[in-house]
Amino acid sequence: MDENMPVTILFVDDEPNIITAIKRMFIEKDLTILTATTGSEALKFFDSHSVDIAVTDNIYARHERNRTFRTD
Repeated sequence: MDENMPVTILFVDDEPNIITAIKRMFIEKDLTILTATTGSEALKFFDSHSVDIAVTDNIYARHERNRTFRTD
C-alpha cells in the first residue's frame, strides 16, 4: 500500500440506510469509500479498484460472503 494513496474501503450491506450512514461517517476522512449492496456488485469493485479493506454485515456474511470473497 502506497503511503501517499488514501486507503480504499469497500462496505457491502444490503440495507440502503446503512450505506447512507457509512458514507456520512467517512465523508471528510482521507479515505476512498466504495459501497455495494450485493456480492456481484462488490466483485466488480475488486476488478476495477485496489480495495485495501472489505467490510460486510453479519447477515450478508452468512448468506453470500463465501461466494463473494472465496479465493481459489
